[in-house]
Amino acid sequence: MIVPTLIALPSCSLGQSHRPIAISYLLDQSASAQNDEQFQKDRKRVCQAIAKGLVPGDEFGVIFVTGESALFQNLQRANPALVRKECQQQPVKQKPGTLVCPAVAGAKKQFESTKIRLPILVLQVQVNEKEAPCQEIMRDTAQLVIKRGGSVLVLNSTNEGGESFRAELEAALEGLPILYSQTQPEIAVKETIEETRNKGDRNATK
Repeated sequence: MIVPTLIALPSCSLGQSHRPIAISYLLDQSASAQNDEQFQKDRKRVCQAIAKGLVPGDEFGVIFVTGESALFQNLQRANPALVRKECQQQPVKQKPGTLVCPAVAGAKKQFESTKIRLPILVLQVQVNEKEAPCQEIMRDTAQLVIKRGGSVLVLNSTNEGGESFRAELEAALEGLPILYSQTQPEIAVKETIEETRNKGDRNATK
């Protein structure tokens, strides 16, 4: 069972008001990803960057990408320390495999439930296993994010098994302003969060 966890940080008075964001982090937790030292280093960097970028009023969700296809949404409130804990936790034992399509569908459901926040989809997947294409789900989710002033960030796989998935993903998202990062994923996450907030501020003043 894949459990997307959405965490809301309580609002407070800030010196500068920004429209809050909602980050859905799709994280590969298959056996191949857990046994890949570089992938795990990148995962920790991404988790830290997300935690640092969140402010009160933001929301955060993790969807573990494994061999399960059932998705259930669980909401809870948290502080940044708990966000780090949720982001870096290991899932309960799952079926082998890497099913991205149901995870993307789960992210779409998360964003549909948080309409007032700017959505950010972060996808970090190392794909070895074959999966039936789901280009429509991927494109619909990306279009929803972009239409609401958000961003989609795809972090590069650390193994050759992700090349076919990357090609499929690029084909599904062709023509959309998708962000791809080959290296330094923590910088890509930081810049994506900052640019999404700035974009929201610019749109608010129009």
